[in-house]
Amino acid sequence: MKLKINTFMLLSSFIVFLTACRPSKANKQSASTRPRQQVDVVTIAEQSVSLVDVLPARAVASKVAEVRPQVTGIILKRHFVEGSRIEAGQPLYQIDDVIYQANVASAQAKLAQTNANLVTAKAELKRYKTLIKDKSVSQQSVDQAQAQFDALNAELAMDKAALHKANIELTYTQVLAPISGIISKSNITEGALVSAGQSDALASITQLDPIYFDIKQASSEINKLQQRIAAGELQSVENRAKITLGNSSYKGKLLFNEVSVNPNTDTVTIRAEFENKDKRLLPGMFARIELTQAGVYIVFWFHKKRCSLTVKVSRVFMWLTMIILLKLELLKLAVQLGKIG
Repeated sequence: MKLKINTFMLLSSFIVFLTACRPSKANKQSASTRPRQQVDVVTIAEQSVSLVDVLPARAVASKVAEVRPQVTGIILKRHFVEGSRIEAGQPLYQIDDVIYQANVASAQAKLAQTNANLVTAKAELKRYKTLIKDKSVSQQSVDQAQAQFDALNAELAMDKAALHKANIELTYTQVLAPISGIISKSNITEGALVSAGQSDALASITQLDPIYFDIKQASSEINKLQQRIAAGELQSVENRAKITLGNSSYKGKLLFNEVSVNPNTDTVTIRAEFENKDKRLLPGMFARIELTQAGVYIVFWFHKKRCSLTVKVSRVFMWLTMIILLKLELLKLAVQLGKIG
């Protein structure tokens, strides 16, 4: 774990401080008339400093979809360019749909037939209910007409479901992209036979923006960090992640921690999300992530209210500045070794 301290800002603040405190010509001329130098109290403020771990991570695509057929048939046409960007819902393959069009027509005919029979059954039931009042027909005939009418209603519902299924299967003959992303090479050619539920994918689509990185952190380090935050040695901060690739850096956010420890490596997986608009971060890529999980307050900033110092006193402050800078460097090393506090 390393401590990020802006040494340049610290040194600059001391230079400004010492410059402002340098005695002017007027002060030098009137020094003999003053009984003694007057110095106001210098206020020291606290600055929050982030504690950063550099941890190994592996890139994982945010979404991966394998394209498979949902009906059986011959591939008539491929509609995409291999390796291109695909939008969700875009047609990818066309399966021969002749049989499925016939199935839709058959289901429509069956539905029409049931509707016609239902009209007849409804009229017959109505007539029997009129005749039963004059006892012109038996109650058994009325019951049979009612049963016939109910059966046809049930058959009508089944026919509607069959037509709906036939229409769905017809739409499945056009294989659509389930997600947006970059499509792989096609694993099937035009003229090949595919079947519903086959194990081999026709192609795969990978979404690269955003992209995830799975970070491995030792469970002992996580426990130590939580204990030190609970004890007040460290402060909770907004968790951040950063990755540098060449001249480009990417800032991300932590999504979650796994709730179990890998028994083989004694590590916990932490997932971070990064924007990847330029598509330079690819799945499977190894990287080292700068992970910020806590912070610490360090006293190092000086604010001058008002002071009038001699040159000798200014030199003392200069030496004091060098000593504090040295102590801060030692503090960095202590934090890296996990010995702070």
